[in-house]
Amino acid sequence: MQAFDQTDGDCAAPEGCATVSLQVPEIVKAPSAAAREALQRFIRDEWLAPSFGTKRGDDLALLAREIFSQRRSFLAGHAGTSGRSATWWVRRGIDIVYQDDRVVSLRYGGDSFTGGAQPVNEILLASFEPATGRRLALADLFAPGSDEALRTLAAARYRQLRHGPPEAPLQLDGRFAVVEAGLLVATGSEPAQIVLTRAELAEVLKKDGPLARAGRPRGYFPSPLGSPGVHGGPDAESSEPLGSDLGASLGEERSWKSSSVPH
Repeated sequence: MQAFDQTDGDCAAPEGCATVSLQVPEIVKAPSAAAREALQRFIRDEWLAPSFGTKRGDDLALLAREIFSQRRSFLAGHAGTSGRSATWWVRRGIDIVYQDDRVVSLRYGGDSFTGGAQPVNEILLASFEPATGRRLALADLFAPGSDEALRTLAAARYRQLRHGPPEAPLQLDGRFAVVEAGLLVATGSEPAQIVLTRAELAEVLKKDGPLARAGRPRGYFPSPLGSPGVHGGPDAESSEPLGSDLGASLGEERSWKSSSVPH
């Protein structure tokens, strides 16, 4: 796990500061070189880089400098304007929420304030085929024609948790991860994390898909549970656990490993 924490400016001074805090898994061993490279590339270039407005996310210090530069430009453009906060922050963490021999699921979460009207919370989810590192789509998990049933289930769970209907039709593809309990979905502009259980989904599951049955537990690479800025954890109303235990009970075989870079 690569931990990065850097501050630009004096947070105690009137001009404030900007802080970037990141926790990023560094995969050094996987079932195949292709899988390792695919997941590493996805983490850096599909999640980190877009969050910072850059093309590549492999240099964490460069990502921080981009935020620092944006803040200086923002303050210069609003010199003398009252009510503008001079303190910015970006907190991002990536953790593994589930892993077995059929799927590995990642969550990217955090919060930020970069000069807007209010802080922004962000949760991204993705599941991958361990052998190849290919990202899974809903079509890999569910039978054809099940989209409407999935949206209906997700909307019902959303109403149960938020005591009201979603503001817009829920978009599921690209916003989900396979977990031990079933399907974890991040929804809405103020992201709620909801779980649709395997039992609820039984009628629409693809028979040979990763959700049809739980695979054998695997410890692909260690990652802390709970990303910075994801407040309160998942809003899952389920008697089943969200993800697998990431401790010693994961099983004897470890196909993945990540490096640990002390801060």
